[in-house]
Amino acid sequence: AYDTKHNKQKVQDISLLRQAYALNPRDPLFHEAVDRMRAQGYAAFRQKNNVAAVKIYQEILSILPDDSNSHYNLANLFRHSGDFNQAFNHYSRAVDTKPDYYQAHFNLAAMYVWKGSPLRAKTHYETVIGLNPEFYPAMTELADLFLEPLQYEADALKKALELAETASKLTQHQDPRVLWTLMMALEKTGHAASALETARKALPLAQKDNPQLGRAFSGKIHQLQSKL
Repeated sequence: AYDTKHNKQKVQDISLLRQAYALNPRDPLFHEAVDRMRAQGYAAFRQKNNVAAVKIYQEILSILPDDSNSHYNLANLFRHSGDFNQAFNHYSRAVDTKPDYYQAHFNLAAMYVWKGSPLRAKTHYETVIGLNPEFYPAMTELADLFLEPLQYEADALKKALELAETASKLTQHQDPRVLWTLMMALEKTGHAASALETARKALPLAQKDNPQLGRAFSGKIHQLQSKL
């Protein structure tokens, strides 16, 4: 019941796994079988066989409905395919079943941005930073939220600048995406000269890794120069 077909790498009988779990949830053979299924799901994802990966994770959840990792991986697959509603549902289940799952909180925050709920997104980004104080992507995204004309947060621009500066330090000032947010925060807090300096430092990094962002930096450099 716990074996897999070597040539297909597929668990033979899901119903027997459900029965085994019902009889003894701590059975190590059962958990070994589920771990093999997780590995198969990840392998299918790496091979860009998303249909197979989705099926495998759904099979795991049919046995272990509260398996946070499977909810998270399934959410990533749905998000990748453009099914944001399903992605939102599974990210939500991932954080419900594992409240300290900071990666799931981070992606759930992005889903709330997509849904037009910045307050809820803010809450989850702050949760991420509380769980992992050096996770600079959450700082960058939260700073971007604070740079929007939000009315619910006092000193929003100041907080955006503090977050962007911290994220930039954590990346040793080498991540052009972070430097873009830092540049915007500096500009919006009245530090145009520093914003220009940041943009000039970021431009070659962006041109190398992200030509579209590089073009955006070039445009901002010309704009900032005209202000000085």
